[in-house]
Amino acid sequence: HPKQVGFVREKGTANRYRASISYHAKSFDIGRYRLQADAARAYDLAAEKLGRDHRNFNSVDEYRAVREKEMTESGIQIDFDKVDSAMRKKVAQLKEPLQLPLIPSYHKERRFVGVQYRADRPHVPFRSVIHHEGKKHPVGYFKLATDAARAYDEAAKKIGKD
Repeated sequence: HPKQVGFVREKGTANRYRASISYHAKSFDIGRYRLQADAARAYDLAAEKLGRDHRNFNSVDEYRAVREKEMTESGIQIDFDKVDSAMRKKVAQLKEPLQLPLIPSYHKERRFVGVQYRADRPHVPFRSVIHHEGKKHPVGYFKLATDAARAYDEAAKKIGKD
């Protein structure tokens, strides 16, 4: 099975795993779990919600089998229904922050020099920045990538860049 992702063992605690997922350069907490399998499953539920392909488990049956084995080996017994309910609630809480605007498809296809997409600024998501003499110079924020690109071009002409 591929390397599991979406969780880390917490330092200073025995058998505690913190699950999280990143989205638009922000990290979202999905909870803390005593079993590694539960933390991995919490990540899978969040990844599914985001439409990501990578999963730690190919099926619920695989997750349950790994979870049972881990409980047997560690001597820890945790009720499946309680954990499942808790992780689903945690993933459901991600609903609001995960409704950030997606990068428009035309922006993925056509990258403009000096234009960056900022998901944290949905009303003006495109930032134009020009580099000159080893420094970054902000040009401005724009609703459209094409407007940001035009502003960059004008700034480049002013400083003699082609």
